[in-house]
Amino acid sequence: MQKFFVEALSRSAILNVYPLVHLAVPTLDLPAWRRFARLALDRRRGTLAGILVARRVARRHICGLVCYRREPDLILGQVMRARNLIAVDILDTQSIVLALVSSLRSLAWANGCSSVHLMMPDAEFAGSQLPDLIARLDRRSAFNRWIDVTFSANELLSRRPYELIH
Repeated sequence: MQKFFVEALSRSAILNVYPLVHLAVPTLDLPAWRRFARLALDRRRGTLAGILVARRVARRHICGLVCYRREPDLILGQVMRARNLIAVDILDTQSIVLALVSSLRSLAWANGCSSVHLMMPDAEFAGSQLPDLIARLDRRSAFNRWIDVTFSANELLSRRPYELIH
């Protein structure tokens, strides 16, 4: 397995990550990425949150990222919510995902979280390969599925209030 270096994204490296983000989300422009990243890195909000980035030890370019936030859960207590896991590599995407998830697990454990809830933009990868990868990290890990319902704000705003209650 290749060696990866995983660290928190710094404000000075926000622009360096944009090519990776743009590969995964081509519709996202640079100003939108900068706003998102700055907000995710804002420490004044009083919560543990940020963006982890991964790169191969022998390389300089960033090949993976994941956004995270510690949040309270009614049943589980503190959980680490991780979104937008992106890993790009010609030969071995799985090793990048493993490095990022392993770092998330360590970060969650060190900050009193009972679990990591991970959402990936690639549903096919998440459904077919992610469970086996997670099992490699820890056989006791559970892989639960949930329904992710997305509403368009424009669609909701265009409806009359009584139409939303059906």
